[in-house]
Amino acid sequence: MCAYYVLFYALWTGANYCYVRALHTNSATIVTVLFSSNNVFIYVLSICVLNEIFSWFRMFGVMCAVLGIVFIALDNLDQDSSIVFIGSVLAIASSLFAAIYKVSYKRIFGDMHVWNVCRFLSYIGLLNLCVMWSMLWFLDWMQWETLPRSPLKEWPWLYLVGSAFCGLTFDFLINFGIAFTYPLFIALGVIVGIPFNLVADLVFHDLVIDTYEVLGIACIVLGFIVIVVSDLRSGGKGSS
Repeated sequence: MCAYYVLFYALWTGANYCYVRALHTNSATIVTVLFSSNNVFIYVLSICVLNEIFSWFRMFGVMCAVLGIVFIALDNLDQDSSIVFIGSVLAIASSLFAAIYKVSYKRIFGDMHVWNVCRFLSYIGLLNLCVMWSMLWFLDWMQWETLPRSPLKEWPWLYLVGSAFCGLTFDFLINFGIAFTYPLFIALGVIVGIPFNLVADLVFHDLVIDTYEVLGIACIVLGFIVIVVSDLRSGGKGSS
């Protein structure tokens, strides 16, 4: 059982790290859109792992989302910026990690009682407390990441605490949501966040969206809606 907890800790750490790292080079709108493609991975993995019944309607949604990812990738290549392209790859990697996490969670644990979910999250939190600090020092030592050198009182504690609280709330809602419903229903929140991120980027960061990015966002959102609507019509017995 310990191996399962280590597996889920590694998957969720990878998903969160790739997501935050992608935000360094890409707008929140693009990262959120790319992350929403995790429903594509969920469906494909569910066919292989959860014996999901194949559906051409859902596969159409998958192809739309893949086409959207290609459009966004092409836009990044046109910008001649390998850093932005790597950011997009990290966002997709985050999406893949999250999909593997959700499908594995449902495969191994199924429908869990609320107290079992609490115990699961407690073990994950304990692993985080025991392991994460050493990983931070390792990344700093390898110069892959740089720890702040300024005094603790100069750290942006308001943003750090706020981000930690939002991340904790997100993780709790995801895990409890999967236990009581199914991943695609929970993922409806992702598509709701896309327009909010878009407005924030346009207002606060003067975001300029190119044609390929518009097409990519439209295709991914369309694919997302097709998959979710198909799952809701089947009574929530889909790729979860």
